[in-house]
Amino acid sequence: VLHLASFKTPPVFIYYNTINSVASLYDSDNNGIFDLGASYSTPVGMDISFIVLSENSNGDFYYAIVNSTIINGHYQTISSSDMMGPVTASDVQNAINMLP
Repeated sequence: VLHLASFKTPPVFIYYNTINSVASLYDSDNNGIFDLGASYSTPVGMDISFIVLSENSNGDFYYAIVNSTIINGHYQTISSSDMMGPVTASDVQNAINMLP
């Protein structure tokens, strides 16, 4: 479970480092808590990266990439201080390309 403090439903992804795969995370009840959904889970011990993208009302882009290892009952908070920006789309692409 991922909790985003003080963001309005930005796109959020989980990147599985060891299998080079990405999945979308969802906030089905708009409470700022994102997950894969009831039918899916991530194995305990797996190294992952949470990727958050955001745009403010001025059209400026921000992002966060937070690396983590999944633990039982995993709960991750990403706050505005974790966000990088303003950045260009190229900056975001370069950061994503640097993921393991």
